[in-house]
Amino acid sequence: MNSTLECAFEKKFLSIQKNSYNFENNLIYENITQRNYHTAISSGRVHRTRENTEFAIGLLQTGTPENVKNALHIFRTILALQDKKPDSPTFGIWPYLLEEPIENMLNPDWNWASFISRTLIISLIEFEHFLPDDLKCDMKQALKNACISIQRRNMGADYTNICIMSSFVIALSGEILQNSDFIQFGLNKLEHLIEFINKNGSISEYNSPYYGLIDLEENGRILKYAKTLALKNAAKTLNNTLWRDMAHHFHSPTGQLAPPHTRCYGDICDDRLLSIFEIGTNGIWNLLKGKTLDIDLLWMHTTLLCPEEYISFFAPLTQPRFTQMEYYKGFDTIDCKEIRVLTEKNQPPITATTWLHPYYCVGSFNRHDMWNQRRPLMAYLKSNCGVAAFKVRCMHDKMDFSSAIISTAQIENETVSLIGFVTDHGDYHYILDQMENATITADKFYIRFEMNGDLTNAALLKQKSAEYIFSVGSVYIKLNILDACFDNEDISIETFTTETSMGLDIVLQNQPNSKIDFSKLKTSYICFSTHFYTKNESSESSKVQILFDNTKMQASLLHHSGNLYCTEWINSIPEKYINSKTVNTKIYKNGGFLYV
Repeated sequence: MNSTLECAFEKKFLSIQKNSYNFENNLIYENITQRNYHTAISSGRVHRTRENTEFAIGLLQTGTPENVKNALHIFRTILALQDKKPDSPTFGIWPYLLEEPIENMLNPDWNWASFISRTLIISLIEFEHFLPDDLKCDMKQALKNACISIQRRNMGADYTNICIMSSFVIALSGEILQNSDFIQFGLNKLEHLIEFINKNGSISEYNSPYYGLIDLEENGRILKYAKTLALKNAAKTLNNTLWRDMAHHFHSPTGQLAPPHTRCYGDICDDRLLSIFEIGTNGIWNLLKGKTLDIDLLWMHTTLLCPEEYISFFAPLTQPRFTQMEYYKGFDTIDCKEIRVLTEKNQPPITATTWLHPYYCVGSFNRHDMWNQRRPLMAYLKSNCGVAAFKVRCMHDKMDFSSAIISTAQIENETVSLIGFVTDHGDYHYILDQMENATITADKFYIRFEMNGDLTNAALLKQKSAEYIFSVGSVYIKLNILDACFDNEDISIETFTTETSMGLDIVLQNQPNSKIDFSKLKTSYICFSTHFYTKNESSESSKVQILFDNTKMQASLLHHSGNLYCTEWINSIPEKYINSKTVNTKIYKNGGFLYV
């Protein structure tokens, strides 16, 4: 696997150098067309700090005099951008872009203390012989600044990828700087994460395709580089959990991580997902079918090793498999002084359910928000030429709405869901984009059932008044819109087809520049069911019933086995995201929140 990895590195490095390298300033660039949560710059050519330091590692890896010279230039350029003012709230972190100083960012990202520092640590460990003394001194000072930032921020165990990455950064910086406080802080964070897992069942960023790769990668760096025995032992324990959860959700027919996903950027993963599994399982299942590994440049500097007991889960899937885990059992182990990101106080338990079939996979959460990085009800389907994805969204004006809540009951290939709304869980982002007075402005507010990916010969047909059939390849999805109400508004159903997607919208409101005050809405909910099947399987759906108890409602699915499966109770009148007798005042800070 080492030679295969080296070939993949060379291909990746040369591709970046050819397509993204600016020979005028010896930095890599990117042309962007939209902003994200953090930056105000929305278009033009930019030079990203993280990607440049990662490329600098690639330059050092090649070892040629010209590449080493350029790597040193990159590091000096990026080091100069760190906030070095000890009394600054952003002390120790870097901006995203060379073109945008930290003070100009919409929301500075404290994670960049770790994302940049990890490349400094790799350089000091692997390539110290290339580094002049003055640069080594500057790197060590930058690490010290970043570690102080990590300590000040004090991230809790619910932000999994940053908890692991910052543990690696501060603990390994402690070993490099011979600072025992840093080592102990990193070890404590890792042990607190393991405590959280032991009490709740798994990590908060459960089954996340993108962040799961970061988790494996960063924990693997602790395995590879840590000298402190307790750190290595903690990383070994964590390695088992991370691989267990991903193995149980790997769907070999589509090459995807079967849903649901607590965090996800795109819908369909590229070959990076298969590549990390190929490396971790030592190529035993030939997951890439002979294609070159698609790796990140830093994968040369980590340990990716799947425990033997989980390797069989990556084999070809010939029979359906059902998996379910209550991954958050309600044990809040996060200290009151730690920053939170994913776990609210009094957060109810969360269960993830997945059905893996040789032609498709479908998964759901028993209850979750509909933030744009969430996939609370989603499926992957084998299509004629690749993979299609089916998902449910709540949107206004082409953006997902975080204060929509979906509860789903699933048994095997059937689901029933209720969607309701809350007054205090944000608009586009549940932390960085809060609603004012529980109100949004929208031209169109709607629930979307969307299929994207490979739609070769895909179709959407209306069967009855509110029954629709999606088809792709040999897979069918029967969608029943069972009931919908939005404060006495006229509701319509519209189908749509674009170059990249198809589906239908339940349009709840469609008046330009309308104010929607969720604190004043009366009865508002959507209930629907889905049934996935192939040509050779029954299309008959289980019976569904909706139960009402004053303002509370619940949907149930009576399976052909005779068992009854119920959603969580949803309030038909918008309420708070977490209803609790304990009054907690939430303070937003450093990209997360805490309670006072």
